[in-house]
Amino acid sequence: MARLLEQRRSLIELRQVLHSLLMKNPTFLPGQIEYSKALLMARDWERCMEQVQRTLLLQHDCLPVRLLDLFHELAVKGSLQATENSLREVAEIIQNNEARNHKLHYEIAQILFRTAPADHPAVKFARFFPFIFLSHTHF
Repeated sequence: MARLLEQRRSLIELRQVLHSLLMKNPTFLPGQIEYSKALLMARDWERCMEQVQRTLLLQHDCLPVRLLDLFHELAVKGSLQATENSLREVAEIIQNNEARNHKLHYEIAQILFRTAPADHPAVKFARFFPFIFLSHTHF
């Protein structure tokens, strides 16, 4: 149901469905993630970040939610120090959980290239991002 509403861009209905789901199952992590994304799609950054914080209380190393936090730092806040902290957290989560997922590394690097200005630390990070984990990968 949520995917259908997302495809139709029925954001109000999507948020209502996900909110109802979370009222019934408040610790359901996929529902938390989708609700955060729905708030982002509605450009409700404040509520999205509140939802991100609630989700991080459930699971502190949730990569999709950490990425939302990182993009908030890049796109909305623009705080260099906070962005660097978010980059470190994302790198640590990927190193611990997704070190061999090279497709994910590439996709995150591409998003960082498209989001941040050319001289931003996020772009410097993105240039070396796929190579950071090669020394930690065991074949």
